Amino acid sequence: MTMRHQCLLCGGSCDGVHVNLLNPDEKAQIKRLGKRLKVRRPVLNNALRQEHGRCVFLQPDNKCIIHSRLGVEAKPMVCHQYPLIGVQVNGERRWGIDPGCYATFETWRSGPSLEPPPSAFGLVRQLDDETKRLETMVLHLLRQPDMSMAKLVHGLTNTKLDEFCGSIKSRLGDFPLAEILGRPVSGKLLGRILEPLVHLLQSTNPLPTVLTLDPLLDAFALHATTNMIRLVLAPHLPPPHVALLMCMGTTMAAAIHDDPAQSGRLLSAWSRVVRLPVRRPHR
Repeated sequence: MTMRHQCLLCGGSCDGVHVNLLNPDEKAQIKRLGKRLKVRRPVLNNALRQEHGRCVFLQPDNKCIIHSRLGVEAKPMVCHQYPLIGVQVNGERRWGIDPGCYATFETWRSGPSLEPPPSAFGLVRQLDDETKRLETMVLHLLRQPDMSMAKLVHGLTNTKLDEFCGSIKSRLGDFPLAEILGRPVSGKLLGRILEPLVHLLQSTNPLPTVLTLDPLLDAFALHATTNMIRLVLAPHLPPPHVALLMCMGTTMAAAIHDDPAQSGRLLSAWSRVVRLPVRRPHR
């Protein structure tokens, strides 16, 4: 499987992302870089310290001062690899691109191909038999020929896309999106990208009906949903719920933005919300 990505220096991996330092040597190195770059207290609880959800090495122009001054090799391993994710699931090595990177839509087909270094597989997930069965079922559905998000919606809910669109608000209920985005740890970028979605969910008007999806958004949404499940990025949720939430995010993004690049970016931001431990939607 070929994975493609190119960093567009948006600062999204440094805003609202908790970066753990992998070992004592890396922690000591970051402390030395903090002194060299005049960044106060760069480490907190074995992770890069944040202020209002932003890494303390992130400059006002959304550029990492370590990257811009010393090069990518000087960054912590998690930052260096992001958005490439490697995980061992029940002993199986899997890797892919985190759809939560805001540049994913623009480069997932056109960017340079990536290969995971051995160090990429430090994350371990163990799925119980029922979760594994559900994962297999959803991934089988996603891999069907001529698959689309509309077909995924039908496979999960037995409804057509326009009917599903009309049910999203009731399915989400009082999903606390505004409260989540108001948390300092969420960062500023996530709130800015998802602000139109907050307004949409808070409005008393029904969700605009989406009959079809732009082909570019449709293909990206399938890719993003597959990676959310394969990489177990929302381990607190059963795989069908992850897929259902991604269907909701795709449909809402299409209702908000005509431009697939904007709707794709909103879906990337939504995928970050999906993995947070909040109340599950109704099916």
